[in-house]
Amino acid sequence: MEKRLRLLLTNDDGIASHVILPFVAQMRKRFEVVAIIPRQDSSLTAHSVSLRPDRRLQLVDEDCYVLDGFPADCVALGLSAPEFGLFGAVVAGVNHGLNVGFDVWYSGTVAAAREAALTGNRGIAISCAEFGRDTAGSAAICAGLVEDIFERGIAEKGAVTNINVPSLKAGGPKGLAVTRPAEHGTRSTFRLDKIHASEWRVGVALEESCGISCHRECECQALRRGYASVAVAQRFQCASAQERA
Repeated sequence: MEKRLRLLLTNDDGIASHVILPFVAQMRKRFEVVAIIPRQDSSLTAHSVSLRPDRRLQLVDEDCYVLDGFPADCVALGLSAPEFGLFGAVVAGVNHGLNVGFDVWYSGTVAAAREAALTGNRGIAISCAEFGRDTAGSAAICAGLVEDIFERGIAEKGAVTNINVPSLKAGGPKGLAVTRPAEHGTRSTFRLDKIHASEWRVGVALEESCGISCHRECECQALRRGYASVAVAQRFQCASAQERA
């Protein structure tokens, strides 16, 4: 019997995400999985890490842990602590909302995949525009896409492989398109409303960056056509712990 690939799984929406446990269950039908999930929602925390000495790791289910920390912390813990063993890759997601173009720099999901790539491992981030009513069905579609990129040899060591899935409210994607990262994204715009002479209320909104059009192989073009996209967001020249041993 062929040995199944052993994966470390995390997310940035935290353990309260309605899709994380169904996704873990679907991934376990295809891979050997250990999950280390942030206790709190860590969306838009980018590559934050915590040096607090009082963090707790809690076992909440078989090979499923909750950590007081950021997504990158979850990956660093799983890859460095000998108690967890060795992993063939790290998967982060499924994020609620797309992570395309410049948005990857703000995403805690993509940061978790980047943390893996920085150690010479394969880091895969997966995000979905909208989940369908059947959460287990949406999780199964996303797990199948992760399986597909391994079967096709798309995920590389030392690389951040970024999967984005169009809305699943009307069914699954038409297929998986190999693309290039978009050259645009969202940016924060701030507004100051004066309250007192020396105090302001700060408002913030996310807006699409303007003036930059998609290129032909852009991940956005595939998503608009109803395909899931996969693009290598970053590559690093790093050796894994196994290779350094």
